[in-house]
Amino acid sequence: MKKVYRSLILIVLINVGGYLLCTLIMIFILIPITSGNQFSLLLYGIIPSVLLNTASASTAPILYINCSDYNKAYKKEYKLIKRFIFKLLRIKDNTITTTTTTVF
Repeated sequence: MKKVYRSLILIVLINVGGYLLCTLIMIFILIPITSGNQFSLLLYGIIPSVLLNTASASTAPILYINCSDYNKAYKKEYKLIKRFIFKLLRIKDNTITTTTTTVF
């Protein structure tokens, strides 16, 4: 249970930090540089929004790293997704089977 709380705290801190970082970049860097030009602000606003989206998408990696239950569940789902994609693209999964023989 301790790992779940640690994961939740990390997720909340990274998400809130992403919003704060995006806001600070917009207020203190982009608005003074663009000097009110709406097009430039929209164009350069992509940079903090990428940081914000990265922070928001950090939930799955945090849970994968910190919680063994989520780690097992993600591995199970990855196998299902891999099998679905291989079936969709008609790629055969190359598994090598070996047999041992004894010679007398």
